[in-house]
Amino acid sequence: MIKTIVFDFDQTIYTGYAGDPKLYDRIIFEQCFQEEGLYEWLNRQYGLEKMDVKDIVEVCRKEGLDYKKFATLYNKNIYLHTTGEKVKVLPNKFFMKLKRRFSLYVASMSNVYYLRYHFQNYGLDINNFKDVLAMDLIDDDSKAVLLEKIRERENCKPEEMLMIGDNLNHDIKPALALGMNALHFQGDFNQIYDFMTENKLLNCDEFRELAKD
Repeated sequence: MIKTIVFDFDQTIYTGYAGDPKLYDRIIFEQCFQEEGLYEWLNRQYGLEKMDVKDIVEVCRKEGLDYKKFATLYNKNIYLHTTGEKVKVLPNKFFMKLKRRFSLYVASMSNVYYLRYHFQNYGLDINNFKDVLAMDLIDDDSKAVLLEKIRERENCKPEEMLMIGDNLNHDIKPALALGMNALHFQGDFNQIYDFMTENKLLNCDEFRELAKD
């Protein structure tokens, strides 16, 4: 029986176009290192354009670059480069109903500056969640570490937890490896609503109707 539900943030609690994060990965990288052609060279070697920023940090570490400087600059500036003008957001009412039965958490690869900004930007009530956990880009932590912290805090079994996220490698695989339930979200909130309803977690008929508006 599910007791604790953990949501990823980016492209899960909200979905849609919020600016091009890969473009800003490059902008911040170039602001940090100011070496012409460096990004292009590393992109050819490692495929930076297809990487999450945490993986880019690891490339910087491997190549002897000041990865801490890049991570710090990224953390403090990335949210300034996102607009949130063309996104859909899971409604507060959904989380309010859900939290009556479950302990809710957010576990995100994004940093705390970004999360605080966008909770306010998207009108999300942070009080619907028992905690919002963010990863530090310069630590070796993975989502598995955050999920374990939540499990220990809730004193529950892995099979009593559900992870909902869009990233197969950072959200879904770590949860499954820990023996937790997982829902691989793919951009349509009805997928979450159907899952909740079919598994008798929450009747989401009213939210499916809301999504049609």
